[in-house]
Amino acid sequence: MAAHRWPWGRIVVGIVVAVILLFSIPLFFTSADIRRRADKARTAELMRLKVDLSKPGVYSGTFNHDFEAAHGNYVQIVTNVPSASYEQAEAIVEGLVGHLAVTGFDQQGGYEQEFGPKDYDCMRADDGRWAPVVRFHCSTAGNYRLKFTVGKGAPKLAGIPQALVVRYEICGLEYLVANLACLLGIAGCTVAGVIILLIVIVTMKKRHSSTRTPSAG
Repeated sequence: MAAHRWPWGRIVVGIVVAVILLFSIPLFFTSADIRRRADKARTAELMRLKVDLSKPGVYSGTFNHDFEAAHGNYVQIVTNVPSASYEQAEAIVEGLVGHLAVTGFDQQGGYEQEFGPKDYDCMRADDGRWAPVVRFHCSTAGNYRLKFTVGKGAPKLAGIPQALVVRYEICGLEYLVANLACLLGIAGCTVAGVIILLIVIVTMKKRHSSTRTPSAG
């Protein structure tokens, strides 16, 4: 009786396919998780302080930064004044001069910036209104203290309800990482599927050729 021959080639190919799938399938979950966290971070308010930036003063608070993939952070000056353009938002804080300091609880990842008329940027919020912002960056995840010192106030903010809101700055690269992970997962699963299909085709051909009866001579 002929010794049973192990199909070592198929075993090796099967192991390769299994490894490809083990690396590829988790990428779909990674992609979904990054996209979910980016969507959440886009609208998250890390901290909100009621302030009066029309006169000198010091405002401080704490926040937790846990989305390290974010492009950065910013302090948004929120008011109830309708600002339909960049210029209108910029005009609201005309004359505002001060100092921003962000420090980690472990004293690491500190950031300090003097800000004045030329140091503001304005961003469009989800509601369509523009708002002045001061950008900064947290180097690592963790808890941070923010200190916003007003040296000279903005006269146009007098008597207007206002707040400082700390947010993540999401630039779109976060979604690029998620899309890349998804594409790699698709590519890996496609390669594994093609290999499995080829194995099935080759196996069926071999079985078909082995069951054919030779014609009588």
